[in-house]
Amino acid sequence: QQTKYLSSLPSHVKGSYFSEDHVDSEERAQIWSEQAELGEALVNQYSWATPDERSLKIIKHFAGEARNSKSCGLVEIGCGSNAYWSRLIAACGVDVLAFDSQLHGGGKINNNDDNDDNDNNDEKTSTL
Repeated sequence: QQTKYLSSLPSHVKGSYFSEDHVDSEERAQIWSEQAELGEALVNQYSWATPDERSLKIIKHFAGEARNSKSCGLVEIGCGSNAYWSRLIAACGVDVLAFDSQLHGGGKINNNDDNDDNDNNDEKTSTL
């Protein structure tokens, strides 16, 4: 969705978003708002940061592989409700232990869970 949205922007916006000469403040505000809505949906579904192959290789280098006798593994505190990064890191062969303090919505921007029962105090632990 994000790629489709960005490719739909006119060329004067893509190359000069911060230029007052090319994009007026109203158009910039509209684009910012649309991008924020799209970004919020992506963050809620995946994570705050976008993992790529390079970042996963760097993490694997420092955390070690599970089959390597020198492996130290990785603990992620605040993994989010879907442990997105932890799952990708585990798929690279790293031992991962992932935690989040909110079992039913950790990591989401708009956590609409207004229930202050013990569910909010439950800890999610995933060994991946």
